[in-house]
Amino acid sequence: MTTHLPLKSTAILALMAGTAMMTATQVNADTSSTLTSTEHVQKDHLNVEQGWGNDVQNIVWNSTGQYYDIYFLHSADGGDNPFGAQGQDWYHTTTKDSVHYTKQNSAISAFGPNSAYTWKSAWTGSVVTNQGNITGVPKGAKVAYFSGLEKNDGGSQNIWSAWSSDNGKTFSHVLSNANPILDHSWDYTSANHADLRDSSVFYKDGEMYMYTSEGQEIGVYKSKDGLKWEKADKDGESKVKPATFFAGHSWTGNEPIECPALRTMKMANGKTKQVLFFGAKDASQGETTGTYYVVGHLDKNGLFVNETNAKRVDQGSDFYGANVSGSDDINQVNSSLNALGWVGNWNTTGSGIHSDQNGESTLAKRLGVYSSVRKLVLNNDLTLNQTTGFGEDFFKSRTFYKATTTSPVNANNKQATNGQDTNGTIYNLYDKANEDANQVYKLTFNQKAKQY
Repeated sequence: MTTHLPLKSTAILALMAGTAMMTATQVNADTSSTLTSTEHVQKDHLNVEQGWGNDVQNIVWNSTGQYYDIYFLHSADGGDNPFGAQGQDWYHTTTKDSVHYTKQNSAISAFGPNSAYTWKSAWTGSVVTNQGNITGVPKGAKVAYFSGLEKNDGGSQNIWSAWSSDNGKTFSHVLSNANPILDHSWDYTSANHADLRDSSVFYKDGEMYMYTSEGQEIGVYKSKDGLKWEKADKDGESKVKPATFFAGHSWTGNEPIECPALRTMKMANGKTKQVLFFGAKDASQGETTGTYYVVGHLDKNGLFVNETNAKRVDQGSDFYGANVSGSDDINQVNSSLNALGWVGNWNTTGSGIHSDQNGESTLAKRLGVYSSVRKLVLNNDLTLNQTTGFGEDFFKSRTFYKATTTSPVNANNKQATNGQDTNGTIYNLYDKANEDANQVYKLTFNQKAKQY
């Protein structure tokens, strides 16, 4: 994991997002994967219990249960057929420490109730707590706004909504008679009349706002009752353009934008800013799919205005389909956020994964693992600092080896191998006998005389 750090002495806790700590399961080429087999299960990470898992929907603090509700996409057909006949549903689990997770359950069905314009696959969205304005929903109930594929027209993308009567475990009460609350075909929604997904909803001054992924841009809408949505900027396009959310990068050939999430964060100096997170890539800079952030503020219509260029949250390709915790009211300030990403992307795991080193086994059916949780803090220079897990608790049970300026000794009392880079001799951290190469490292960087 490479993160954008301020140029000063900084301590970080680092864990490779795409190189999770793996169990040492040896798989033969003739092994037949099942929907629940364990060949790709990762230690100390959230794993899908059955089938395939991808995008994170939300990380929601549950004040009643004193835990986090975590939602992510799931395909019962498995990793070798994620868009199979059973469609995608929302899976749900809870955690208090980002290491131990409760048994998973389906939170939103892959198929909506019988209706002319219901969904046949539930895709990315978000969860808010009803402040009392959403028609037909009890005050305080959790409400999911989610995208999906329309059942009757071959799979157009629309937005639906449902609320929960069991404190966020399931969303079984579908609103608007299972009709879309935003439709790709409406003249003020998606400009290409195709992309309309990944709905991110928040409150602002008593009204509700929604950011949606629309291919080349982000659509911005608002509502008073949570059901009828209109353009947030009634006199304009009401879109956040690439020049804003992808400032400092070329957007040519890099669409689509995915999974927007907007939060208000407080810096150490007491100032507050809005931070927009999203999924994208910049092929012109050799950047594969990943999660970006850009810092700025909202204009009078609730549209994001950047004050910085977009930066990567993580330099790896396998911190994608990510989401963050934090208040669903943009007027509420967060001193920190917890972020969780999908360890995968459609260019790699989406094509199927073998379970043996020679690539001769059948494709894995159980495939879906999520990164370590990162705690994000906004620095005064508008960059993000991050530590792994919900603070230091993640590391209490682990033993760390201290690297020194002399060659460290491994478990068999042999000198670790040396390497060379532009700074001279380096000592290879992972060369310890009888241990997997996939490790957790706690790294502290110090600056002396302008040298790290």
